[in-house]
Amino acid sequence: MQKARGAIVALVVLAWSGLAWAITDTSVTVTNEGQPVPGATISVSTSEGPPPKPVKKSDSSGKVPVRYDEKKVKPRTRVHLTVRARVPTREGTTREVTRDVDVSMETLISGQLVIDLVSGAPPGAPPVTNAPGDWPGTYVGGGAGGRWTQCPDFTSTALSTGGPVSPGGGTTPGDPTFAPGPGNQGCASSGFRGSIMLGTNWQVAPQWIVGVEGDVGLGNSTGTITGIPGAANVIVPAARAGNDSVDMKEGWDAGLRARGGYLVTPWMLVFGTAGVAWQRIEATLNCSTAGACGFNGIPAFSATNSTVRTGYSVGGGVDVKLAGNWSARGEYRYSDYGTWRTVLGNPATLAVTTDIRMRTHTALFGLAYTFAGLPQ
Repeated sequence: MQKARGAIVALVVLAWSGLAWAITDTSVTVTNEGQPVPGATISVSTSEGPPPKPVKKSDSSGKVPVRYDEKKVKPRTRVHLTVRARVPTREGTTREVTRDVDVSMETLISGQLVIDLVSGAPPGAPPVTNAPGDWPGTYVGGGAGGRWTQCPDFTSTALSTGGPVSPGGGTTPGDPTFAPGPGNQGCASSGFRGSIMLGTNWQVAPQWIVGVEGDVGLGNSTGTITGIPGAANVIVPAARAGNDSVDMKEGWDAGLRARGGYLVTPWMLVFGTAGVAWQRIEATLNCSTAGACGFNGIPAFSATNSTVRTGYSVGGGVDVKLAGNWSARGEYRYSDYGTWRTVLGNPATLAVTTDIRMRTHTALFGLAYTFAGLPQ
């Protein structure tokens, strides 16, 4: 008796397994002018045999899972599909669209069936890669534009000189350090900037794109401050202070940022970006014989300090798909590099301790080429 029961259970399990192995999943992709349509439903009927069964509505990629019994389908069987979904209108609302198509069972179970609700493209064609609106991929490109630099707060926090007493009544070696006078000045510069960029995009929803991008920019701009901030009427008379200067020079910059964007049309992406930024900066103190150096009996000199500042960058822009794999971009970014404290000069002769706050504004136009088929 027990053996009979065991045999029956084994037969049931075997039959169920054979049935389970025969059930196979495929999918149908629903689009609207080439864009995936989520929430679409499909009903299926066939000219003979059991029809494949849609499991649920389409997901964010427009795919509707379909299940069928591979032992009972015949490739030449005609299949009728009715697709229903709501699509956006130009007025900002939505409307319900229904489309009926007839295909072969072979086409349906291939997993390559695409049905476009609006364009009326023939069903059965696989998705076209790198068509306008196909945004995922790894890209490389270049840009050209301008960079505007501001150091709105250039403040001297200490002034010192170890030079001899000048005939004009300058400083004394025994008291070399002085509190700076009023001297919170600013500087600005601008110049051309060229750049190269490398990034990757992912399409996480029908109209949403996220990505990461790095770039390196090459530029060379200089702004000049007349006089040594805080030195007038402290270590040099105001009448002579204007003969000295401080030059602020900005060189290369770089950035690594996250991006997120919305497809306002299949060809146009509006995006925002934020991340970390680096900027190379030089500050040069020019002390002349007609200014603080000459007044204090110190030989004229120039002293340069440089640094690479790390800060943050935020911005946004528009990407537009062009022909093939090419896209064009317009972008603006604001970067803040905080405050750089540095000592310009030599305390044995003349030195200025300064706090310099740096900010940049960058605008560019660029072109990029997206590589198809790279891992996403």
